[in-house]
Amino acid sequence: MAGRPGSHGLFSWYGSDLSLDRIAKEAGQHSGPVWNAIFSLKREDAARVGYDNADAWQALLNANASFIANEMNIEVSGFRWYAAFHDEGNHPHVHFVAYAEKTGREYLSEKGVQHIRSRMAREIFKEELHEIYVLQTQARGELDQKAQREFHDAVEKLKGASLPDPRMMELIPRIAAALQRHKGKKVYGYLSKGTKQLVDQAVDILSGTPEVADAYARWWELRKRVLETYRDDTGEIPPLSTQPEFKKIRNMVVREIWKTVQEQENQMAGEENSTMARSGVCTQRILWGLADLFSVREPKKSPALNARVDRKRLRWLHQKKIALGQAGDDLEIRF
Repeated sequence: MAGRPGSHGLFSWYGSDLSLDRIAKEAGQHSGPVWNAIFSLKREDAARVGYDNADAWQALLNANASFIANEMNIEVSGFRWYAAFHDEGNHPHVHFVAYAEKTGREYLSEKGVQHIRSRMAREIFKEELHEIYVLQTQARGELDQKAQREFHDAVEKLKGASLPDPRMMELIPRIAAALQRHKGKKVYGYLSKGTKQLVDQAVDILSGTPEVADAYARWWELRKRVLETYRDDTGEIPPLSTQPEFKKIRNMVVREIWKTVQEQENQMAGEENSTMARSGVCTQRILWGLADLFSVREPKKSPALNARVDRKRLRWLHQKKIALGQAGDDLEIRF
C-alpha cells in the first residue's frame, strides 16, 4: 500500500492515528449493516486529476462524508467511516467501510449508490468538467434560438388550424349538456367523474391534432434545453394531458364549452345556430386558447454565450462528460 497516511493505511475524519485491531473488532461485532465499498479510478485518470495519493482521497472523503451519511440515512454525529488507499496496478483505489454508531434507521438504496457515485465523480473531475459545462452552455444557446423560432412558428400555425374531427363535434354537445346539469362551479376539479372523463377524451383528441402535437413537440424541445442544464437524461416526451405545466388545458376546455352554452342561452328569439356550427366555433376558440397557453408556458431560455455549436458537437460533449466520469464507468464504486 503506497503513500498511506499510517502504517496500516487507515484514515478517517478522525485522522490517521487509528487502531486497526480496535476498528476491525468494532466493525465485526456491529449489529447493524456495515457497508464496504471500493472507490476506483483508472491509473491514467488518477494521475491526471491528482488522485494517485492518499492525501487527496482523505481530503475528498472528509469533505463528502456528511453527504454519504445522509444517503445512508445516518445521523452525521453517529456516522462511522474508515478508508485505506491502495496504489496498486492499473486502478488506484480506496477501500471504504461505513456504519452507524446507533442502528435502527440506516439503509442505502440503489438510487443512493448512484447519488454517491455522481457526487464523487463531480468532485474528482470538477476542473475538467467545468470546461465541458461551458461548452455545453454555448451549444445549448444555439439550439435554444433555433427551437424558439420553430416553437413560435408552430403556435402561429395552431391559431389558424381547424378541428374537423367528428369525435370532437360529438363530445362538445355532451360536455355542454353535462355542464348544464352540473350545479356547482364549472371547473374541472368540481365536475362529476363521468364529466371529467368526457373532458379528458376531448383533451386526448386535441393532443392528436397535428398542429397541437407539433406545438407541443416544439415546446418540449425548449423544455429539454432547460432540463439538460442539470440532467443528462430528460426522458421521453410525456403526454400533453399529464404535463404539469399544462394542467389548465382541461379547465380551458370546460370554460370554452360553457361559454358556448351561455351564448346559446343568450341568443335573441328567432336566431338559430346549428349544434355543428356552435361546436365548430367552440373548437376554434379552444385551439386559440391552446395557442395562448403554449405562449404563456414557453420555457425560459438557458444561459447562452455567443457561439455556434451543432448537435453533433453537443453529442460529443456529452460523451466527453461520460469519459470524465460524470455518468460513465471511469469512477467505479462497488458496494
